[in-house]
Amino acid sequence: GGVFCFYIAISITPLITLTGAQWIAPLRRWYGIWFAIIGICDSTTAAITTGFAGGVFGRLAGHTFLLAGLIVITLALPVLATANTPAQRKLGKYWKKLQRMTYVIWFFAVVHLLLLDGFTPFGAEEGDGAAIFHQRFYQALAVSIPLIILRLPPVRRWIVDRRAEGRQWLVWLAV
Repeated sequence: GGVFCFYIAISITPLITLTGAQWIAPLRRWYGIWFAIIGICDSTTAAITTGFAGGVFGRLAGHTFLLAGLIVITLALPVLATANTPAQRKLGKYWKKLQRMTYVIWFFAVVHLLLLDGFTPFGAEEGDGAAIFHQRFYQALAVSIPLIILRLPPVRRWIVDRRAEGRQWLVWLAV
């Protein structure tokens, strides 16, 4: 649930780039908030229920995938705390810099999935077909690559220029 909300949140900017639909911008904040809330609940559940040794810290960071997940949630806390208009006003130009922590969170979320699943299909030795499509890491990578490409300044400029010229169909053909 949390990763799904995260990917929806980081998809909003590329969708605005492609369509010019500014009305979806507020969804970025709400999906980001839900990502953080679900992640906090997930971490709390892990701290209470997992069987790793070392107490609460061991249950939160006793394995590399857990540590990566803990880093994601730790970095998400200040982003969550400032995901509101009063914080935006108070922080001024620093607000956007803090919100860009999302890119670091994105990196560690993909690392978390890589470490969590490894390079084997879930739950089975051979899976039920093409094993590569049964791993959250590869799914996250497949979604991340186009989202990263659509964020590159030259790509964004090209798309926005085509839209401005009324040649949006070229954008859809290229994508």
